[in-house]
Amino acid sequence: MYVGMPAGLASLVLQAQAFFTLIFAALFLGERIRAANVAGLVIAAAGLAVIGMQGGHAMTLTGFLFTLAASAMWALGNVVTKAMGKVDLLSLVVWGSLIPPLPFLALSLIFEGPARIESSVAAIPLVSVCAILYLAFVATIVGYSLWGKLLALYPAGSVAPFSLLVPVIGLVSAAVFLGEGMSAAQIVGAALVMAGLVVNVFGGRLVQRVMASPRWTEPRAVLTSCGPSRAAGWPRSSA
Repeated sequence: MYVGMPAGLASLVLQAQAFFTLIFAALFLGERIRAANVAGLVIAAAGLAVIGMQGGHAMTLTGFLFTLAASAMWALGNVVTKAMGKVDLLSLVVWGSLIPPLPFLALSLIFEGPARIESSVAAIPLVSVCAILYLAFVATIVGYSLWGKLLALYPAGSVAPFSLLVPVIGLVSAAVFLGEGMSAAQIVGAALVMAGLVVNVFGGRLVQRVMASPRWTEPRAVLTSCGPSRAAGWPRSSA
């Protein structure tokens, strides 16, 4: 947000992790990418392109690219968690949380300096303290423990897309509590990203239902009953 990325829009762009997870899981875990995954990926990529080219409304290209990079790191974390298999996920999250503060502190010292760190800690408001506690205990320990458990039990490509609820809650919360808005182009891009996520989650099931409907099963049954020789020329007139 410091370099220009509204909170609500960030919650949407971060969901590119669902598609990064599909790609990384296929590359490193050998999971299959289905047609619905590809269709959803293309639709969502178009939406992200619209959002990225639009800019404005407190969003910068730097903020957009940083958020997109963060979604890729999230996806790599999903794949690593999946590859680890069945482990004590609460312990994994707790011990893993000890590592990120070290590089973050180093980066803060480099780019912000000791004086700014000292003033920020000395004048930290109650709202910030509550936000830190929420992120540490609710979002990180509880949320990621449950998330990791799902990844350990089910394919990464099936679990990751269910995070599509995040941008819905993020955009609504940002509008209600922060008064954030989006341009018309960003709304179109957001709709495309959401549509791509929906296709990714439900597209395969929809195709299966269509193929299982009588409209498709009856012609296949006729072809099967006709045998190979007649089925090859079906339908054909008797003249």
